[in-house]
Amino acid sequence: MNANRKTGVLVSVLLALGTLHCTSSPFATGASIDTEYDFSVVKNLAFAQVPKKTLGSVHGKILRAAVEESLTARGFDFVAEDEAQLWVSYDVGVFLAGDVSWGQQGGPRQGRIIVRAIDPASGREVWYGWAEAHLRSQPDPENRIRKAVEALFEGRVGTRS
Repeated sequence: MNANRKTGVLVSVLLALGTLHCTSSPFATGASIDTEYDFSVVKNLAFAQVPKKTLGSVHGKILRAAVEESLTARGFDFVAEDEAQLWVSYDVGVFLAGDVSWGQQGGPRQGRIIVRAIDPASGREVWYGWAEAHLRSQPDPENRIRKAVEALFEGRVGTRS
């Protein structure tokens, strides 16, 4: 094998490894849970207390669909807000790395999704989860948001039978 061909093969392998690195769980996630809340009785959910800016945004609509699909797959039913045993709120935003100002432009940017579970009877937040990742110059927002939701819920939201 000549030197040019070896270089080409090496570059191809490095590009492939770089692609794998980018597609492996690039999300930082975290969650907090109210250990006194009895999640085992929860069968139905409703979306509530979602920020107005998120309801109308394209990314907010993608996040809502991803959360609903993920929780439905885990055995929960979505019902009207006044019938729900637990409310689900969500938000999506972009911020500068190291800053908490959402929606600013320029600099290294992070995307973050937030999902909250709220007890409608008390108004108490009983579960809070977030996932964030560096934004690329040409992201596939639907795919990234769906993967972030799965990374967020994996092992953190129990299924019911």
